[in-house]
Amino acid sequence: MRDVIDAWEMTPEQYVKEFARYRGWLGSLWTNYYQPCQYMITHDGMTGRVVNRTHWILENLGRWADDDLSLVAYCTRSLLELVVILWSVDRTDEWQRFFALAATDVADCTEMVMRLGIGPEEEGRRLLKDLKQNYKQVGLAVPEEYQRTGTDAKNAGYLREYEEASKLLSKFVHPTPLVLFSPPIDPDELDTLRTYFFIKAVKYVHTIYCLAAEQSGYNPAEIDLAGQLAQLRTELAQ
Repeated sequence: MRDVIDAWEMTPEQYVKEFARYRGWLGSLWTNYYQPCQYMITHDGMTGRVVNRTHWILENLGRWADDDLSLVAYCTRSLLELVVILWSVDRTDEWQRFFALAATDVADCTEMVMRLGIGPEEEGRRLLKDLKQNYKQVGLAVPEEYQRTGTDAKNAGYLREYEEASKLLSKFVHPTPLVLFSPPIDPDELDTLRTYFFIKAVKYVHTIYCLAAEQSGYNPAEIDLAGQLAQLRTELAQ
């Protein structure tokens, strides 16, 4: 991976420029390859949604770079979760499972709405039945339980990175006692944390770009994808 990804001396303004560069490349990937696949239940359709979401996150990250640290942590953790999805699929080729898990989420939400009494139960039952039938028609079974992101990270050989970063990022993403009740954090320490989150964010978006560009065969950044991905894959546990 390029040295810039681990450059602690970079300023927030330089990171914002880096995020903008990747946003441009991902936007090009989306427009020129993945956008026509956005409603397809295919591998390209799945990766395209990750690319589009990453593009949106980078827009927010650039806007919030010098804002509250919780906003930077939210964007960075979101990028980490997207990386886990792509590494999981890269290793297992089970891209269909993530479409099926979307149906699991819809089913869970529908059942919660019915339990809370804020929607007609009969209509909810019909929705669940139609959902499972529609998925069956395209060869997807709706899983009964959702698989945790940590399990996907473990299966992808990415658990060490996920656990290392996710725990710290979550301390700032959620309204934890640290965020709500701790004494004021020294500005220098906040700057150190912000830079660490920026470093991680660039690493994750770089990985997302490389995997998506390799899959599409389109490389608007014109980087050495084979070399970059070979290096990234050495970080995965066997």
